[in-house]
Formats: sequence, structure tokens, C-alpha cells
Amino acid sequence: MADAQAKAQELAALNDVNLGDVVSVGEAIGGGGGYYACSIREAALAEASFS
Repeated sequence: MADAQAKAQELAALNDVNLGDVVSVGEAIGGGGGYYACSIREAALAEASFS
């Protein structure tokens, strides 16, 4: 769990956003990753504009 938090903090810092509370934890083995049309930062900014 600590490793996941460290990775999340690194990604958040790279995208100039803050982490919130953990909502869920899961692990997928095999298969490919998903397609993300925008960066984490863009998603956070878009979400903030609706608040």
C-alpha cells in the first residue's frame, strides 16, 4: 500500500495536483492499460470547474 501511495504522490506532483482520500484499492493482473484522453491534471482542472 505504501508503494502505491508513493507512486500516486509522484504522479500527482508531476501533474501539479494534490491527492485526496483513498476511495478504493484494486489490482488487475494481465491485460492492457486503459486509454486516457487527458492527463490527471487536466481531469482535475475540469472537475474543479464544475464545483
